[in-house]
Amino acid sequence: MIADVISNQHSNKNIRYQDLFLNPKLEQIHERLVPHLLITFGNSLISKNLKTFIRNNPPKAHWHIGSSDRLNDSLQNVTRLIKIQPEAFFKSFNPQPSKSDFDLHWKNQNDNTATLVSKFIDTCDFGELKAVAKCLQKLPKNSQLHLANSMAVRYVNILGVIPTSQINVFANRGTSGIDGSNSTAVGAALAQNKFVTLITGDMAFFYDRNAFWHNYNLKNLRIIILNNHAGGIFRLIEGPAEQPELEEFFETNQGLNAKNTAADFNFDYKFVVHENELDRNLIHFYEQSDRAKILEIESVSSLNASIFSKLKQTINDQL
Repeated sequence: MIADVISNQHSNKNIRYQDLFLNPKLEQIHERLVPHLLITFGNSLISKNLKTFIRNNPPKAHWHIGSSDRLNDSLQNVTRLIKIQPEAFFKSFNPQPSKSDFDLHWKNQNDNTATLVSKFIDTCDFGELKAVAKCLQKLPKNSQLHLANSMAVRYVNILGVIPTSQINVFANRGTSGIDGSNSTAVGAALAQNKFVTLITGDMAFFYDRNAFWHNYNLKNLRIIILNNHAGGIFRLIEGPAEQPELEEFFETNQGLNAKNTAADFNFDYKFVVHENELDRNLIHFYEQSDRAKILEIESVSSLNASIFSKLKQTINDQL
């Protein structure tokens, strides 16, 4: 099964590195990965490369499982809509054993990519990718993780969470905007006693600061801000990244940090730039506290883009 991180199907048996090894530049390995039958359920996918792969290699049959009359065919090849709850469908679905090594091809690509990603993160420069990887390792078991849009959800979709950690992941996808990420995490923190962690970018965080403007205690809320002082995702999207107007019209350059916001709402606040600072602050980040905590990680947008591009190039070269 292929599962985006927000599906909450966290398992070592699932495919989770599809966004890297389904890169269009790796067409030579894709032929063995084309399915005859595709079964989908749930909402739209995060992985652009997976969507592109399925659109360019349509299966002979594509069944979508769901109880709604409304079908959003984002893969553009649904052949049958089966109106039933997914749980009921898979309880009665009994596929016959196959002698094909189709699943082995997917597993091999996934495992090989996992090894390359792990080695890359160990040796790459410090930036958002490595920072997010370190933060994910420190998430408390049986907690909630909320993700803002743009690069926050994409980093975590590539890296994944520890399958045995019993972490539930949520993200405001919908129209794929930045609005409301803080508010959703605040609501989740108020509704339960377990830790709620929000990983967000600077634009999404500052856009929704009024989420903290109330009289309730948020002692179980932890916020990790990836502050590159811009809209770093546009450096990774073909089109905007190639435009000379990138910095002026696509990125939103700003010189803010969250220190004043933390002071306004009486949040604990730590600001880090270097890897050793992050390691040191993560040690105490999830200790019990009588107030919310913000950990702000400052980085350079162009360096983050360079690191991410090197990761993709490493996968392209070594798979």
